[in-house]
Amino acid sequence: MFSTPVYQAFGLTSADLGTGATLARTYNTRGFITNETDKQVSGGATVYSYALSYHANGNVDTADDSVTGNWTYSYDTLNRVKGAAAAAGGACEYMTITWGYDAWANRESQTASGSTCTIDQPSYTINSNNTISGFSYDASGDISTDANGNNFVHDAEGRIATVPGRAGPSCST
Repeated sequence: MFSTPVYQAFGLTSADLGTGATLARTYNTRGFITNETDKQVSGGATVYSYALSYHANGNVDTADDSVTGNWTYSYDTLNRVKGAAAAAGGACEYMTITWGYDAWANRESQTASGSTCTIDQPSYTINSNNTISGFSYDASGDISTDANGNNFVHDAEGRIATVPGRAGPSCST
């Protein structure tokens, strides 16, 4: 179970992932995540990491992911991410991902191509309350249950505190 989150001024800096691993994040002076490292509690081996670089306007420029490789991002005129392209060498080399939006800027779709790497290609329906159909929300508007049955518990600031999950190992977001 995702637990013992530690938040600093910019956001989550550490947590127990409940899988025998811990999470550690660092931020730049603008409050943007610059890297995350997830390590095994026993032995301290890194099981996952990523690093991000940013454009001057704050949009993510590149991501170096320890599993899927190096990615470059593109944006539309409203600064919504419209695409991501993986470089050679990672598990998802040469993959291209594009996203579609509705009139209210809600992401509705994700399409991947160009690689043997497989990822979810979700499609969402946004209802008249401007929320995702199939998700449950609490009185503050925070997601309480997603379409997979994962339950989200938020702290007083509306930040995710735990994600106990539905069955099997718990997950973190």
